[in-house]
Amino acid sequence: MLLQGVDVVAGEQPGRVRLRGRVRYDGDGTEEFLWFDVPAPMESHLTTSGNPWLVALLPLAVTLQEPLRIAVPVDEALLEGCHSVLEVWSAWYPHLAPVAIEATTVRPTPGTGSGGTGLFFSGGVDSFDVLLSHNGSTPTAMPVRVTDLLLIHGADIPLSDSAAFNRLRPRLADVAREFGAGLVDIATNLRETRWQRTDWAGLSHAALLVAAGLSLEGRFHRLLIASSAPYGRLRPHGSHPITDALFSTSQTRVRHDGAHRDRPDRIQAIAAHPVVLKYLRVCWLGRTDSNCGRCPKCLLTMVGLELAGTLGKCETLPRAIDPDALRQVYFESAGTYAAYWMARFFRERAWLAGRRDLVELLDHALKRSDRLRFTRDVLDGLGRRGLIPARVSRRLIASLFRSSVRY
Repeated sequence: MLLQGVDVVAGEQPGRVRLRGRVRYDGDGTEEFLWFDVPAPMESHLTTSGNPWLVALLPLAVTLQEPLRIAVPVDEALLEGCHSVLEVWSAWYPHLAPVAIEATTVRPTPGTGSGGTGLFFSGGVDSFDVLLSHNGSTPTAMPVRVTDLLLIHGADIPLSDSAAFNRLRPRLADVAREFGAGLVDIATNLRETRWQRTDWAGLSHAALLVAAGLSLEGRFHRLLIASSAPYGRLRPHGSHPITDALFSTSQTRVRHDGAHRDRPDRIQAIAAHPVVLKYLRVCWLGRTDSNCGRCPKCLLTMVGLELAGTLGKCETLPRAIDPDALRQVYFESAGTYAAYWMARFFRERAWLAGRRDLVELLDHALKRSDRLRFTRDVLDGLGRRGLIPARVSRRLIASLFRSSVRY
């Protein structure tokens, strides 16, 4: 795989500019452009270095098992860090052997960059928690303030859904103003190119974010990625304290932030803030700008807000929990950030708070999830052993979960 060159051109939308990288793949010789679109006033901060492309292409190179060649100079510290990332990924996922990286390096001029701090921000619990910890008014606020919220179009909201993104942007711009920060929206086509073959959750989540941030590396001294899990439950994942930090350059430090507490504690910490209650966005279902109020992530957030006494004030979620919806949720137990374990934590909190109604609902959902998981594993095992046809096994498993909303 070869990054042949980088250029800056006018974006397709008025008032935007595009940083493009031209990539050729070894396997079939095809070429395609990968790009990041930014507002035109940000053009002076765009980089023509190979840094964002090294980060962006690393998970694709290891997925395709192709050597990665970058024809544009890259930062010396970043190149060293990416070699370490490959070692970590190989240890986590033995089928992903490290690949060769060929690139010339350059040492940055001391004092370059504006010293800004960017936080990748979706409006969810984790990113709000980090924002409050840096720009909040409490005495325990972090000494480093966030100067910009980075909103990435093409990460969770697809590029094709411009209407949803255009609804979300002004809302998060309001959030940024409330906390004394700017909003920088960056669009990227990575997930619509061959890059989509990478494992988003397990491998490439942070790589896309960091690459987008490094496209404006002249603006940022720090890039913050909100943690999805606490230190005590960390597992191999596409965003992790070990690998995220290794994407740092000599001038831009990448920090995995907020892993000192778990989701229930984060919700408790932000639950009373009026900006959170007005703009909170947690839903993954449908990859749009609004909350469905019925998926596991929405419902668990609602349980947390209810225990904090603020659900009735939240403008972006139903003001009350639908008991039938919570009973029918399926909580998966596998994975680093499984909702099953969060549901168990919330069940314990509900018990301590004397909320027997919530305890009963969560007990029902958890026990139901255990039964469904056991039945699924049995059917899958029968299919793999040839005791029933594989297609029958898949059909039965699909019907098993038809009435459930899955995380």
